[in-house]
Amino acid sequence: MDKNPGKRLRLVRDKLGLTTYEMAIKLEMPQSTYSKAENGYCGIHIDFLTRLYLVFKVEPKFICVGIGDKFEKAESKQTLIHDLSIIKANYKALEAKVNFLESRYLGGK
Repeated sequence: MDKNPGKRLRLVRDKLGLTTYEMAIKLEMPQSTYSKAENGYCGIHIDFLTRLYLVFKVEPKFICVGIGDKFEKAESKQTLIHDLSIIKANYKALEAKVNFLESRYLGGK
């Protein structure tokens, strides 16, 4: 893998199908700043990496050292279903507790 983070940044931009101007707009930075980072004329600051992650789910370690996937992997459907069932169970337990407390302390409101 190339040692230049700017080249990896370019790979991400190409994968997204965006121009440098469009990337800069979405990352809320001047196009000149984005272009300098991509062309290796300046370092990539932590704020830059944070915006990349928040906006596009780009993995910082891929940009910094070229390790791993370009983008964060989406959670599996099974994981999401499992998490949702836990949330529903917690909601039902909380609702039961609220009902109990209302009936005990507020006289059944």
